[in-house]
Amino acid sequence: LLALVCRRIARTKAEISSTLANFQIKDSKCFDERDRPIVYRSITLLMIERFRLPSNTPQEEALSHFETLVQTTLPIAFERNLGRATFPYKFLVIILIMIFMPRGIDHSTCLLEGWDFKYYCLLWLCSYLNTCAWILPTCFGSVGWLASLNLRWTGWREVVWVIASG
Repeated sequence: LLALVCRRIARTKAEISSTLANFQIKDSKCFDERDRPIVYRSITLLMIERFRLPSNTPQEEALSHFETLVQTTLPIAFERNLGRATFPYKFLVIILIMIFMPRGIDHSTCLLEGWDFKYYCLLWLCSYLNTCAWILPTCFGSVGWLASLNLRWTGWREVVWVIASG
């Protein structure tokens, strides 16, 4: 199940990155086609004002610069914000701590109570922290990475790959 979820997330990210890398302004959709000249004029003004194009730049050239900007800058920003990993490490650690927190609190109370098996409790707490900070995030990351390979495969090849990677 985890491999399927990771694969779906990876495929969605790849589609978004591909869409951004191949962006063409003429292929964009407007809610109302009568708005297209207004949108093009706004983009032209943005490119002249913000990106220091000459004020007499033709609209086609400004739109071409805008396409290049989208194609080169947005995929990098997208990856930087969402990361290459299927599940970012900090989110995994937070989720795992929340899952294991009640058990960790139960075991930490035995240390405060001075029970005889405090070494067992200390060992369990170290194991808990190790599991949440290293072991499970590494497993999740590995499954996510394996599931994101060979996204072009479909059908029986994809089924075999998901089973092998998950």
